[in-house]
Parts: sequence; C-alpha cells; structure tokens
Amino acid sequence: MRETTRPVIYRTMKYWGKKPHNIWGNYIKKYCPKNGIVLDPFVGSGMTYFESIKNNRNPITIDINPISDISIRCLTKRNIDIELLSLSAKEIIDKISKEKYYINEYVCSCDLCGKNVDIYNYKINGKSTITYKCNNCNKIITKEIKNYRESNYVIDKWIPTKKMSDIESVSESFLKKIDKDCIAHLWTNRNLKILSEIYDMILKIDNSDIKELLVFAFLQCLHLTSKMCIPRNDNSNRPLSTSWGRPAYMLSKKTFEQNPLLAFEKAVFNGTGILKALKNSEEYLGKKIKSNGRHFLGSADEILDNFGESFVDLVITDPPYGNLIQYGDLSEIWVSWLEHYNSLYKINHNKEIIINKNKNVNYYKNKLKETFIKLNKVLKNDGFFILTFNSNKKEDWESLFYAIKHSNFKINKILLQKNKRSSEANVKAKNGIAISDYYLICQKGNWTTEFINNFLDSWEIDV
Repeated sequence: MRETTRPVIYRTMKYWGKKPHNIWGNYIKKYCPKNGIVLDPFVGSGMTYFESIKNNRNPITIDINPISDISIRCLTKRNIDIELLSLSAKEIIDKISKEKYYINEYVCSCDLCGKNVDIYNYKINGKSTITYKCNNCNKIITKEIKNYRESNYVIDKWIPTKKMSDIESVSESFLKKIDKDCIAHLWTNRNLKILSEIYDMILKIDNSDIKELLVFAFLQCLHLTSKMCIPRNDNSNRPLSTSWGRPAYMLSKKTFEQNPLLAFEKAVFNGTGILKALKNSEEYLGKKIKSNGRHFLGSADEILDNFGESFVDLVITDPPYGNLIQYGDLSEIWVSWLEHYNSLYKINHNKEIIINKNKNVNYYKNKLKETFIKLNKVLKNDGFFILTFNSNKKEDWESLFYAIKHSNFKINKILLQKNKRSSEANVKAKNGIAISDYYLICQKGNWTTEFINNFLDSWEIDV
C-alpha cells in the first residue's frame, strides 16, 4: 500500500516522525473489528486516535507529552463559533499590527510603489537582507540592509524561563552560542516581544474553546519564528519561508528570522491553519464524533496499571527509537509556553522511555519491557500488537526484541514499508532506510529466534 497525501489535520501541527496515516488506518481496519478498542501507549501526534475514529473503532491513547493532549482536544472539537474564532484572531492581529514596536521592526516601504508593506523575514546569509511581498505590485522583493541591528525592547508580558541547560539533549556548544541560559533566548528580542504580546492577548480571551484553539495555533508559530531556522538556498525559490526541520537544538551563523505576526495569521487562516483543520476534521472524522475515545496524559507505564485485563482488540504504536529523537526535549520549545496556559501541561522527563545522558540502553530496554508486559495484560488473547520501528543501531533492535520476548509476545512477521517522505525519526539513518519503517506484527505467544536471526542478517546487509 502506498502513502497518500496527508489531510490538513495531520499537517497543522509540527511533530516528529509522523507515520503514513492511510497505512496506519489500514492496519487498524485489518486487525481490529468494527467498534473494537484500539490502544496506543505512545500516541505522539494523535494519529491512532484520529484513524480509529475515522474507521469506526474506539481509541484509548496515552502520551507523556502534552502536545498530544492539546492536539487531540483541538482537532476533535465540534460546534465551534467559527466567526468568533476568526474575529478573535483578527482583533489580535489588528492590534499588534498598529503597535509602534511592530511597525518599527516589520513594516517598510515597497521600493517599487512606495506603499507600506509587512516584512516577512530578516536573513543573514553572507549578507543581511529583508524580504517582503507587495500585494499592490504583486512582487516578492529581497533587498540588502546595511545597518542590521538587534532590538532591545522591554518585555513586560510573561515569557518562559526554563533553563536550556536543564534539557538533556542540549549540547555544550549550543549553550556557548545562546545569549543566556534560558529558552526564551531561542527568539530574538523583537520576536520575543511580539510573541509575548500575542500570547498575552490570547490568554485573556473569555471563551475557553476559542482560547484553546488560538493557543494551539500560537504553538505552530514558535519553532518557525525562532533563531533555529536557516535560510533556504536561492535556487529553492521559496524566499518567504523556512522551517526548523532537524531534530536538535541548534544555532547557525546563517539565520532566518520570520515575522511572528504573519506566522500567527497563517497558523489561523492559511491552508494548514486551525480554521482549515477544524473544517477538515469534520470532513475526515465526521460532523459528530461517533466514538468513545479516551486520551490520557502521562506515563504509559503508570497509566496502564489502572486498566483491566483482556479488553483491548489491537495495540498499535510507534515507540521511541533508542536515542534517535529526543521527543520530550524537543517539545520544550512549545511546552515551555504551554504550561503557562495549563499548569498540567508539563513533561515529566524522568519517566520518558528513551536513551540520553542519564538513561542508558538497559534503562530503555527494561522500561520498554515493563510497558509491553502491561500491554500484554490488557490485550485480548486473540488480539494483535503492531509496532513500527527503525534504527541503524543493532543495540536498538536488540532492545526491542528483548522487550517483546520478555513480555510474552511472539512476532508473526516483519514488513518493510517504503514511505513517501523521509521522517525526522530516520534522518540519521543510512542509505535506503531513511524513508522506510518496519512494521512488526505480534501476538501473545512463545518467542522464537530463527525468524529474528534471519531478519537481523538481512537488516545488516541493508545498513
């Protein structure tokens, strides 16, 4: 089966290593009966939740990351006052656009017609430039600026204060480059000023649904307006945009500083904005959510303890791949802001199943094993356990097989799925596996080694 184009609900929020939704949905249809229960203990972007609803199954999902929670909450909202949502966003955009600090930093005169236009970005890429789009001239113009300067506005609204040095995957070289040991310094002063003002206005909105949806839209601006974005090559012909695409905190001498107000406007009104995502959710999942879905925020290892036995038809999940993607650490670019909206929206990094500076491979494989044992308990005797995995490290595969074996699962088959695009989860992988995932089809039963040895032999040839 080939991967198809992702619907808007899967493109509206950045998340690392998203899987092909239609392939995921096909496994759900094949291995879980209609109206059955699908469980995903590492739901990430929320795909299992949405695909279960789409295919008339009932999802139970878990994740330690609050991005999962707010994504599921927002993208399954119904009966939203769309006019009020649009008006609330427009009021924020209109107010910020008239502020002196915004005009000073992000408004200039078009060189061709003289009309005021919004600056889309500042770039340092061998020289300092600004790029703007003049709707009057129908031109995109990039011009060099001689007196590039850093701003120094007083920021009197709330901003995050988390120390970058408290994030395990942040390197020493990164800490030396950043101005101050604080996550707020991922943004320039001018962008931080604008972001703090936008966020303050969002949090003052009375309607709880509108507030939450605009918080969700605001999150989509954060990584795109940080110092971590790098200018695209001129031959890409995309002078207005870039992305923070690599799964790491990094600062480069080449910088791309995007206009936060325009980024927020896009996150609400553009093709992948929250308005289109809500409409697409109704089209894709139905105007009424016909499901008894439940999502739990927290550690799967702990939450599974509260479940009964043998009631789940299918467990399907995409567990962490060793140390390949530091999901919790990377999400702090959003969560450090999000916890000011909801104090429950924090990541307990101590309970994340991953390999990092403080968690070795033994921790990783034993925590996977403990979680898989609990999955075995809740799964029906004839149910299936399907997971995706990929790594170019043999110890990661050995850890996964250890966890499967010691939780009393057997592997029926391993399938290689070629994906349409390379995911961040495989960005470090070698050769052809960068755009591939392995799907392991498991059931309760006695472990056998012959099949695994054959797989590892062929896998070593591939990598």
